[in-house]
Amino acid sequence: MFPHSHSAPFSNDDRATVTVTKSSTCSVATPIVKNGDFESGSLAPCTLSTPYGNYDPQYLSHGVKGPGFGGSKYGFIANNKNANSYVELNLEQSLTVCPGAKYNIAVKFYITNPGYQPSKKNKRQVNPNKQVYIYAYVDDVSIKGNLDSDPAGPPIVWRTLTGSFTASSNQARLKVAFVATDSLGVEWGVDNVVVTPA
Repeated sequence: MFPHSHSAPFSNDDRATVTVTKSSTCSVATPIVKNGDFESGSLAPCTLSTPYGNYDPQYLSHGVKGPGFGGSKYGFIANNKNANSYVELNLEQSLTVCPGAKYNIAVKFYITNPGYQPSKKNKRQVNPNKQVYIYAYVDDVSIKGNLDSDPAGPPIVWRTLTGSFTASSNQARLKVAFVATDSLGVEWGVDNVVVTPA
């Protein structure tokens, strides 16, 4: 069962239209998300956490790799191509923002979810519709979630997760969470993480 802490609404619609008001009393340096395209070749200043403990690297691998969105050199990619019954990875960064201002979030992502592949002995394809999620949070409040429950690749299809938030202080903690159950064969990619004043 999917954990209660991740029971936020989700939609297969990968875009949302948000109408908000821009603050005129404060400004911050841009880009607000630093190294959101990972083109430095490293994760920093993002950090990665595994709230349910570290996973055996022979089962789960992740890192800044290529290619990224649009053929760019790098993106953040995680795959679970061997075996884990439950996976959660949190990619996080602290942002400097203006209190009371509204912001838009856009994250390029893909999920490949081909299901269990039939073997020579077992011609049946088992459980192709796994529960695979990507969420965006600000200060642990869910902004938007996306569920991919269909066999969706390869090939890789990049989509856009969008949402908005209002800053409660001059600091905000952005988190992109990768979550899956029955997750054999799943791969996630994230790139071009952008926060802009609305």
